[in-house]
Amino acid sequence: MGAKENWIAVRGKSAEMVFAEMGLRPTGERSEFPDIGTCSAAMLPGGWLLIAQGHDSQELLAATDLPRLSRGCDLVTCSLLENVAWSKATGWSDGRQTWSITYDPESTGAMAEGEGDLPPGFPAICERLWPTGDLWQIPVDMAEELTGYLYCRMAETDRDEPAFEGLVSDGTPPDFGDALDVVAAGLDAAGFVRVSPPDGAGPTDFAADTALPGVRARTWSRTGRSTTTAGYWSTVISN
Repeated sequence: MGAKENWIAVRGKSAEMVFAEMGLRPTGERSEFPDIGTCSAAMLPGGWLLIAQGHDSQELLAATDLPRLSRGCDLVTCSLLENVAWSKATGWSDGRQTWSITYDPESTGAMAEGEGDLPPGFPAICERLWPTGDLWQIPVDMAEELTGYLYCRMAETDRDEPAFEGLVSDGTPPDFGDALDVVAAGLDAAGFVRVSPPDGAGPTDFAADTALPGVRARTWSRTGRSTTTAGYWSTVISN
């Protein structure tokens, strides 16, 4: 089957702040490796807080506001699908992406594609893996060199207990900041109208009296919640 995992490592921001920004809370249940389909956290010796999801879904990264999470700190992400030899790693610092390395056998060809201000160790990793043919490991090994974490090896911690602690949604809608204003403006422009909840509480919904050209959803509301990540906005089809 091959390994399937997505993870985010944060350094320079407290675990409490990271969990709050991601809308997560620890469960107290510990394991040696990230649980399949859910999020887990581990504190690595180098000061990196690791949030991992053992699944081929990109939900963890898609649901996380990486520019916001990386404000005032450093952040590394890594995604891998070992069964199809695909992987990607990115680096973020103080709210912006600084580099990315991708290996996609369908598009990048014979070498991993690097962009931005690549870490100093990138050329050496490429040179080491080129003779082996395991080029999909270039992004994975780059992320490991920076954070100390490798998906197929038990995470090393300073604690005498299993490294990972389970995480669940804390039930608090995440703060998307200015991004919500941009989304709302787009919905207004598409012909949706704002509908306030009957009791005046909760988020604003947007609705259209008739189907709009090119718009599949009749209503749009902040209703979708993820059981493993911070949360997301979703469309709701209304008949």
